[in-house]
Amino acid sequence: MGSDNERGGKTVYRALIQDLYRTDLHAEEVGIRQMEQWRAKSRQFTTDSNIIGRVSEAKRTGKGLPCPEKRGFVVIRQSM
Repeated sequence: MGSDNERGGKTVYRALIQDLYRTDLHAEEVGIRQMEQWRAKSRQFTTDSNIIGRVSEAKRTGKGLPCPEKRGFVVIRQSM
């Protein structure tokens, strides 16, 4: 098999970053109506859902890692 340079392509690496929160006090849940707004946007959020982390993605083409973009949440349901 040839390398990516022989095919004329440029190698792109994706870094998936999972950040789990230590406490329940974080930016995604701060606010009086924040959880209600998340429930209105997605059917996956229910009244017993708890956000415990965040998933981010960064595309790396050269040296260094650019700022990651937020892609989603890690959610756990209490009543399952």
